[in-house]
Amino acid sequence: MGCCCSSGKDPSLRPDPHRPRECTDIPACGLFFLFWCVMIFIAIFSALQGDLFRLIYGTDSFGNTCGRANDPLVSSNNSHLSLPLSGMDMRHKTFLFPMDVRRPFETVWICVQECPPKTMVYTSDLVEYGRGGGNYLCSYDVPLRNYTHTDLHWSSNIGPCPVMPVMRSTPILNRCVPTDFLEIGHDIMSKIFGFLNDADLFKQVLSDIVIVRHDILLFCILAFIISLVVVFVMRFVAGIVVYLIFILVLLAAAGITAALWYGWWTLKMSLDHKELTTNGTQLLIMETKNEHTILIYAIAASVVSAILMAVICCLFRSAGLVVDLFREAGRALQAMPMLLIQPLFTFIALMIFFIYWSLVVLLLATSTHAVPVKQSALPPAPYFEQTVVVYNATAAIRYMWWWHAVGLIWTAEFLLACQQMVVAGSVAAWYFSRDRSRVRFPICHAIKQLICYHLGSVALGSLIITIVKVPRLILMYIQAKLTGSTNLIAKYVLKCLICCLYCVEKCLRYLHHNAYTIIAIEGRSFCPAAAQAFGILASNATDVATINTVGDFVLFLGKCGVAALTGLVASLRFRDNPQLHYWAIPLLMVCIFAYFIAHCFLSVYEMVIDTLFLCYAEDKDYSARTGEEEFTDAHFKDYMNDTIQRERRLYGDTYRYQGPVDL
Repeated sequence: MGCCCSSGKDPSLRPDPHRPRECTDIPACGLFFLFWCVMIFIAIFSALQGDLFRLIYGTDSFGNTCGRANDPLVSSNNSHLSLPLSGMDMRHKTFLFPMDVRRPFETVWICVQECPPKTMVYTSDLVEYGRGGGNYLCSYDVPLRNYTHTDLHWSSNIGPCPVMPVMRSTPILNRCVPTDFLEIGHDIMSKIFGFLNDADLFKQVLSDIVIVRHDILLFCILAFIISLVVVFVMRFVAGIVVYLIFILVLLAAAGITAALWYGWWTLKMSLDHKELTTNGTQLLIMETKNEHTILIYAIAASVVSAILMAVICCLFRSAGLVVDLFREAGRALQAMPMLLIQPLFTFIALMIFFIYWSLVVLLLATSTHAVPVKQSALPPAPYFEQTVVVYNATAAIRYMWWWHAVGLIWTAEFLLACQQMVVAGSVAAWYFSRDRSRVRFPICHAIKQLICYHLGSVALGSLIITIVKVPRLILMYIQAKLTGSTNLIAKYVLKCLICCLYCVEKCLRYLHHNAYTIIAIEGRSFCPAAAQAFGILASNATDVATINTVGDFVLFLGKCGVAALTGLVASLRFRDNPQLHYWAIPLLMVCIFAYFIAHCFLSVYEMVIDTLFLCYAEDKDYSARTGEEEFTDAHFKDYMNDTIQRERRLYGDTYRYQGPVDL
C-alpha cells in the first residue's frame, strides 16, 4: 500500500490496463470483511429477537403482540414475577383496547377483535357484546360467565374488566379511541391523544415504512424504468436529451413544489378546522409535525427550483459543447454496449442491500427486552397489583443501531465504487488499444481485475467517503435538535462545519472517480493513484474544466429529475393514506432511493467522460515524454482541440495547456 505523497511511478512505463498486477490495499479489504462479519451478527441477532408485528399492531400490557400467535415470556432478571397471561394466540385480535380510557398512560391495554361499536353502560352489556361476536373486553383470564360477578364491579385501570361506561370507539393507529368526543369531555380526550403522541417517534416512522413498503418498492422500480429510458435515449439522441433534461427538470421541480404547497395547504386547512371544532385538544403531534415538515419541504423545493432556473439559464449557451461531449461518450458506449446494462446489476445489488438493511432495521427496532413490573390499581378501586410488561432497549442494541447506520453508508458507497471501477477499467482497456475493433470482453476483464486485485482499493475509497459523511450527518442531526435554541453562535458554527464537510466530500468523490481510473490503467494502490489523478487534473484543469463541469451538472440534473418525478408520484400516493403517521418521511426515503438508482445509471456517462478525459491526459503525457504515437484516434483528438477553441471563444482566451505535473 503506497504513500499518499509519493507515487513511485516509472516515467517510461507505458499505460497498459492489461499489465500483470498485484492485490492492492489488502488491510482495507480485511477491515471491510470484519465490518461485515459484525453486520451479519447484528442481522442474526435482530432476526432471532425482533418481531415486525410489534410495529404494526402493537403489544398488550402482558407481552402479547396483537395479530399473531405468541410464545410465553420468560423473565430473566425478575424470576419471582410470573407472566401467566403471556403466550396468547392473538391472530384474530389486531386492536389495542384500554381498561380505563380516562387514564391511558396508567391503564392496562389488551388485544381485542374489534373496537367497541357502541357505548356500554352496564356489565350486562359486556356479556351481550361478548356473546354476540365473541369479542371479550375483560382480561384474558376472566371467563364470560363471570363478567357480572360482584367483585368485578370494582374494575380499575388494571382490570380485570374495563371501567364503565365503555365508549363507542374507532381504531386510530390500531388503538381504540372513543368516537364521541363530547360524550367523555375534552380533558379525557386530551389525555388519550397525549398518550398517542407519546409513542416513540422512531418506531412510528418505522411503522410507516412497514405500511408502505410495497409502495416504496414500486416507486424504486419506477425510478429504475425512468433512469433506463433516459440512458438509452441519451445514447441515441444526445442532442435532444440535453435540452430535454433542462426542460423536464424545471417542470419536475415546479410540479413537486406545487404538490408540496398544495399538500401543506390542504393539511393546514384540515388542522385549522379540527382545532376550531375541538378547541385544539384532539390534535395528534404527528399531524402538526407533518404540517411543519411539508412546509419545510415546500420552501426548500421553491428555493431549489429558483436556483435551478437561474443556473440552467446561465449554462444554456454551453449546451452545444455538452451535446458533442455526450456523443463522444456514446462512441465508447457503442463499442461496449453492455456498459449500459451494467448499472442494472448495481441496481439489483443496491436493492437487495436496501431491502436487507431496512428489514434488519425494522427487526432491530423490536429487539428490545421484555421487563415485567408491578402496576397498582388506582382509587377508587380496592388496592391490588397486576404484573405487566414494558420493553427496554439495552446499550448493546443502541450500539448496533450506530454500527448498522454506518454500514448503510459504507456498503452503498462500496457498491457504487465497484461500478465506477468496472466502467473505468472497461473504458481504459478500450482506449489504450491500438486496434480497438479487436478488444474482446473489456467489461469481463475489468470485473475480473476488480474481484481479484482491487476490492481493497474500492473499500478504502468508500471508507474515506464514509468517514467524511458520517460526521456531517451527525452534525446535521445536532443542528435539527437545536432548531428552537437561541444559541446563534452554535448554530452558525454547525452550519459552517456541515458546509465544509460537504465540500470536502464532493471534492473527494470527484477525486476518487479519477483515482479508480488510474488504478484500472496501472494497477496501483489507492493513495498513489489518487495523488497521480490529482496531479493530472490540476495540470489539465484549464483545458477541460468548463466542459467537464457543465457535463457533470447536466447529469446531476438528470438524477435530480428522476428523483423529482418519482417523488411527485409518491407524494400524490402517500398524502391521502390515513394509516401513515408522517408521510413526509417515506416520501423523502423514496426520493433518496430514486436518486441512488438514477445515479447508478447516469454515472455510467459520468464515469465514461471522466475516464476519457483522464486517459487522454495520461496518453498525451506519455507521448510527450517518450515520443511514441498517441493511442487516441483522430476523431477524439479533433474533438478535444475544437472544445478548447470553443471554450476560448465563449469564455475568453484564458485556456493554456501547461502539461502534467511530475508526481
